[in-house]
Amino acid sequence: MWLGGHDYISDGYLSAMKETLDHDESLSMAFGIPHKILDGIDYGRMEKAIHTFSKRRIARFLQATKNITLCAMCQALFRRELLQNFDFRMKLGADFVMICHLLWYGNIKFVEGYKYYARFFSATSETSDERVTGQKDIYLSNYDFIIYQLDSLANLYDGDPRIKQYLEYEIIHALQQYRGIHSLMINDDR
Repeated sequence: MWLGGHDYISDGYLSAMKETLDHDESLSMAFGIPHKILDGIDYGRMEKAIHTFSKRRIARFLQATKNITLCAMCQALFRRELLQNFDFRMKLGADFVMICHLLWYGNIKFVEGYKYYARFFSATSETSDERVTGQKDIYLSNYDFIIYQLDSLANLYDGDPRIKQYLEYEIIHALQQYRGIHSLMINDDR
């Protein structure tokens, strides 16, 4: 589990998530109910961060690719061994790609009664690229994000190349819908 430096969890959270994973081998992740904290005020459940996924790995991977817009679940407790073949990159969407990778191996369970408090701030001086890299004047490309997700699928999928090609099309289509048509160009910032 990664815990954002400014986020926090409810009492008993870690032991409940561990117990959830210990009792269900079909899960790759266990996560409490994400709550949005903005400037110290609890705005309640982050419904857009709670998803129901298929029992089938390809469907989960594509559902995540098409539907996740908030990556709070990258803070879930997960089975570390499932990331042994994961390619960590300093790219836009690395948390998103990691979530999809984990969902390839198993589902996620959102555990009622336990909360993950994701803190947001109304004013910040750093860009999202600076938050990812820790450096100023760095540009993280949407194009590289799409390529990263395609590479992740290539690492996971070991089936018919025609089906893989279709899955790649679905990924490209979904991510360009979300990130914009410009994301299909290498220098998408121009």
